[in-house]
Amino acid sequence: MITRECALCLVGELPLHNPAVRKRRSVRFFFGISLIVVFFISVFNVRGATNRSAYIPYDYSWYAAPDFKYVALDQIHQQIFLAWRALDRIDVLSTLDYHTIQSIAVPSPSSLDISPDGTTLAVGTSSAHILFFDTGTFVKTNDVVFPDSALGITAFVYAGSGNAFVRAAEGLSTGGG
Repeated sequence: MITRECALCLVGELPLHNPAVRKRRSVRFFFGISLIVVFFISVFNVRGATNRSAYIPYDYSWYAAPDFKYVALDQIHQQIFLAWRALDRIDVLSTLDYHTIQSIAVPSPSSLDISPDGTTLAVGTSSAHILFFDTGTFVKTNDVVFPDSALGITAFVYAGSGNAFVRAAEGLSTGGG
């Protein structure tokens, strides 16, 4: 004996009024949608909006990887010193809200460090000078020249004792004409 539901199945229509079939179809539908959502989440990096309040915008982009020589942290005055070689300046930023406190004009800074007592900022330049600045007033206190370093000061690092390590680049000459 053929029932009405089976007769409808034989002609290609699905029995929509059967609760078991409805449940199975809805489970398959939601499972398929879940797989699609999981696929898109795994393929595309879905994240919320990034909080950019701690980012520091600048009008200069790096052309190489950043180096330790271009950043110094002054914990006493809560300041960050950033050397911008292509812009011929050192920016002093607040560690509290990252606003610019001061910009110090320095020709081609190549390295900087803060003295162990936190009172002096030393800046090595590509023109073989080491400039010293007061970290409280940003006034230049000294200028030391390395005459035999034709390619400038490549690194300046204070030691814990207050002494310093200076790496200078010397130009090579073949002596020929």
